[in-house]
Amino acid sequence: WLLLLAVVVIVVVVVIAMRTGTIGRRHARQSTAVFGDQVVSAAEHRRQAEEAAEQGRWSDAVLEAFRALVRHLEERSVLDERPGRTADEAARDAASSFPASQSALSTAARTFDEVAYGDRDGTSEGYWQIREVDDAVRTAKLVAAR
Repeated sequence: WLLLLAVVVIVVVVVIAMRTGTIGRRHARQSTAVFGDQVVSAAEHRRQAEEAAEQGRWSDAVLEAFRALVRHLEERSVLDERPGRTADEAARDAASSFPASQSALSTAARTFDEVAYGDRDGTSEGYWQIREVDDAVRTAKLVAAR
């Protein structure tokens, strides 16, 4: 009976932690994609990123700059519009069309993830790195898929 009681107590504690504590928040964070419910153009994401940067809100600037990058790739039909896409998936899929930017795309995705899910503050350096890769892919020629 004592073992059964211990198992019941553990289950109750886990359920409570999932509903109110860090387990629930961690799960919610891990399941969040690049875009929330928001559907706006790349230009609008860029505008929001620039506004946040001007105000020194670097975390918002980083997030919006990366969203601008991904939305641009969707608008350009490099990426299909797919709800639930992660930053890493977007970077990996885009790298096949822009192999010269593969490392920068990967770094941009990692920066996005660290700010969005890793409880790290965005920085001006992170923002400008994402802006640079966004500028690079906007002007680059697509490489045909192999």
